[in-house]
Amino acid sequence: MKRKQSGLIGLIWFLALAAFLSGSCILGQVAAANEDDELLGTIMGTVDQAVEQAMQGIGLAVEGWPAGKVSEEVPPYTRGTVVNSSGSEEEYFIIVETTKDDLDIYLEELEELGWHVDHDRYHPSARWKHIELRLQFNSLDILQMIVAVKDLGEWPYDDVPEDIFPPEKGTLIGHVQIFPLGDEGDEYVLSYEYEGLSEEDVTEYMRQFLERGWDGDEWMIYRSVEWNGSSFYSSMEPWWDEGFVTFYFNFFKE
Repeated sequence: MKRKQSGLIGLIWFLALAAFLSGSCILGQVAAANEDDELLGTIMGTVDQAVEQAMQGIGLAVEGWPAGKVSEEVPPYTRGTVVNSSGSEEEYFIIVETTKDDLDIYLEELEELGWHVDHDRYHPSARWKHIELRLQFNSLDILQMIVAVKDLGEWPYDDVPEDIFPPEKGTLIGHVQIFPLGDEGDEYVLSYEYEGLSEEDVTEYMRQFLERGWDGDEWMIYRSVEWNGSSFYSSMEPWWDEGFVTFYFNFFKE
């Protein structure tokens, strides 16, 4: 552990030295010092200030789990030492000194709490509703955690064709995405992701489309729809991903 701490301290001093060499304010202070002892005192004082600024600006001094800055629904990582954290509400970075075995235990604990966990060897991840944890080791014992949070969206009734409607159950993650393919407005892709739908829920959702005039089955549906003053041939398939379902619609102008 002492070797790790020494490396961290060395990194801080390196950042401080870089700030010292590049800062115009620092150069001004050094130039103003006339005596050797004054010069040394100026350098040391400025380095101390640069260290403090580097630690505040880059997050080197933000140790411990960032309670209040990440969602309370994310269980704190307690099997290592959080040495750094910084970010925004949408994407927060956490650096942890830990081991692969301790991470495996943490992922197992998340699964017990109902999280959907992908035990990928190099890039494991976990999802809970609109929260995703992206994990990777930057070195043998330095884990990078990214807490990514999506909005809980609302169904855009005015922007999608009337023939497309939301599921009665589950939670819309993010927003309904509409992508034009090309510049002519002849082709579109529309997609939306839901959490909390069982296989039976998705089957029932597909049956509701069939009852409203769509053709197909529980795996794929299709029909012509009116949208933005034009007629489109549209098809839709549901895709599963670790407890989440994304519904993909393709539109081709007729």
